[in-house]
Amino acid sequence: MLYRVRVLNVLRGTAAKEIDIRDENDSGRFGFEVGKKYLLFVGHRDSGWSSDIRIGPFYYVSPCGNSGLLSERANVLKQLGVSESAYR
Repeated sequence: MLYRVRVLNVLRGTAAKEIDIRDENDSGRFGFEVGKKYLLFVGHRDSGWSSDIRIGPFYYVSPCGNSGLLSERANVLKQLGVSESAYR
């Protein structure tokens, strides 16, 4: 699946106000819920394949294990030295 995500804040690097995130329906799926706020660590690809169709460019959620619902990632923000209030 391809999700269009609104970017509220960027910790490192740059991003447009909206980005497309590819999330495959497999065991590595992130599983977004519409209307929720997330802390996301993402990677970028210039192109790729999905169901025999060439797509790109797109972002993907890194398998690092630190991405998730913003409300459940206070410990990750703390490790990064970022105030939770900056993301509410």
